[in-house]
Amino acid sequence: VGATPTMQTAGVLQDHISKDLDQVDRAWTVLEEIHADGDPIDLVALNTVLGAASKLGDLQRCVGIYKAAQDLGVTPDITTYNALFAACAHVRHRELGDKLLKVQRASTLGAFYAHANVHRTL
Repeated sequence: VGATPTMQTAGVLQDHISKDLDQVDRAWTVLEEIHADGDPIDLVALNTVLGAASKLGDLQRCVGIYKAAQDLGVTPDITTYNALFAACAHVRHRELGDKLLKVQRASTLGAFYAHANVHRTL
């Protein structure tokens, strides 16, 4: 029996794959292969790849990962949205950040708020 992954334990992996987009793509491919084999995708794994793309400022990849979450059977959490907001801030895309904030607030996460400092920078 293995340990349950957390964003804290996955941080080292995220730091490693956020060094270049090829690493992010490889990690995403692994998640797709796991799903194709019929195994569930862990939210922490998805957020790790999303966070790496966000650290690289690749908003397009971030949005693609976010949109694929439902197909993978993963429900976004506050960490998911914070990574998206960080990517929006990185490229100064306030309009998308505002739309995502509305989606996040309308979700079951409505009681949780995104990291205010990230959204303020948009």
